[in-house]
Amino acid sequence: MNTLRPQLTYVNTLGAFNKLLADPSKNIKDVYLPTPEVAAIQWESKREFLSQDASTNIFIATFTTAWARIKLYTEMDKLDRSILYHDTDSIIYASDGTNDPPLGNFLEEFTDELDGDEIATFV
Repeated sequence: MNTLRPQLTYVNTLGAFNKLLADPSKNIKDVYLPTPEVAAIQWESKREFLSQDASTNIFIATFTTAWARIKLYTEMDKLDRSILYHDTDSIIYASDGTNDPPLGNFLEEFTDELDGDEIATFV
């Protein structure tokens, strides 16, 4: 999990605004005013203030990714020459009505990212 990704905090008091700007553990990336009463502050935690995330495990993440790739490659073998494009987690292919992979909502299942729509032209 990327704990350094930017965060967005909305404040509506001068005290909260100043407290966030003066926080030594935060690196302020941007400040903007979506309304006259609210300020939006985009920030990142500074590396030296990050605590170790106990909920992540690099070995489980690697294992899960490896199994996902094996599943992807297995389906690519079945689709063979009908594949038009693929990347690390998706396949675009020419469907003949019989070569569609089974769909689902759980791990090891594919999803239809077009929600039933079809691509008429692929360039």
